[in-house]
Amino acid sequence: MLTDLASPVTFRFYGWNAEANTGTFSIDNVMISGTATAPAALAASFTADTVCFGDSTSFMDMSTGPNTITSWLWDFGTATGTSTLQNPSYLYPSSGAFLVTLTVIDNMLNSNTYTDSVYVYPKPVAGFTAPTNVCGDTVQFNDGSSITSGTITSYSWNFGDSVNNISSLQNPSHVFSNQGTYTVTEVVTSDMGCMDTATVSINNFIVEASLSEMITGDSVYFNGNATGGNPTYMYSLDFGDGSPLGTTANASHEYVDGTYTACLTVTDMNGCSDSSCTTFTILTTGITSYSNYSSVAVMPNPSSNGMFTVTCGTATISVFNLIGEIVISKQVREGKHIIDLSNESNGSYFISITTDNIVTTKKIIINK
Repeated sequence: MLTDLASPVTFRFYGWNAEANTGTFSIDNVMISGTATAPAALAASFTADTVCFGDSTSFMDMSTGPNTITSWLWDFGTATGTSTLQNPSYLYPSSGAFLVTLTVIDNMLNSNTYTDSVYVYPKPVAGFTAPTNVCGDTVQFNDGSSITSGTITSYSWNFGDSVNNISSLQNPSHVFSNQGTYTVTEVVTSDMGCMDTATVSINNFIVEASLSEMITGDSVYFNGNATGGNPTYMYSLDFGDGSPLGTTANASHEYVDGTYTACLTVTDMNGCSDSSCTTFTILTTGITSYSNYSSVAVMPNPSSNGMFTVTCGTATISVFNLIGEIVISKQVREGKHIIDLSNESNGSYFISITTDNIVTTKKIIINK
């Protein structure tokens, strides 16, 4: 049986000489040369994806042979991982390197086995810390992501609002400009391209306080208000003169002459706060009041249009501004009289009513 014709081979042939009838004859030195090609053998082979933990590994059969392959037996290198599909996929229970074996059998019952390693890369675990209730201040985010092997190479943040809402820093900070609840997302990526995502909801509370005042003589009436935040509110009203703090948004307080700054601080249930201040001047001196004669009345005070009604006896009525200049002066008989200051500016004035040698001085306010 010829097994190799890769090089020349010499054969000797023997035959029978029928004509001479003398026995055998020989033919020497006959050279036959050629090349014989053996049939291709059955060869198992496969390729596999390289994946991150949590994703399935796909296997592609690459086996070849002269006959039809009829069966495939896969061993994925775990205790229970097997398959008889030609091109299976398998979800590994952990990351790491696994030795995979493929055995193929053809229709002539020939078999062959191929073994190779596949890799499942570890997936990072994303995580971060941040306060969940904030008051419109700068929020610091602290990354706490980890990975069992390899490194985390990139960080991608989305703060869930519309102003400067992304960052690639590991530990960014952010200010939420409006009240509301925001979903903050962090995506981390490893050096092998494996990714994980973490989210946290941030509740942003913004308290807004307001304070206004109305001055009547030496008394000031405060009107405070609060919006936003997480009601109910606690109030602290500083009158600006060293007296005990008020605990309501609306209050009245008496002052001596001077300039003061009063401030209202509002705090909600989460401890978020805001303050509003107003500065004003009290001036009740400069024109001496000799009497508070009970028959004299000035209405309304303050006036929203500069018109005042004075009820008095026969008298001289004079109105002065804060620097002592006479704005108006006239003599009247007993009864009600209209004092027209509609052309004057908003502010405080003094009205002096002299009757029977008794002078009554009152502070009046125009607030148009």
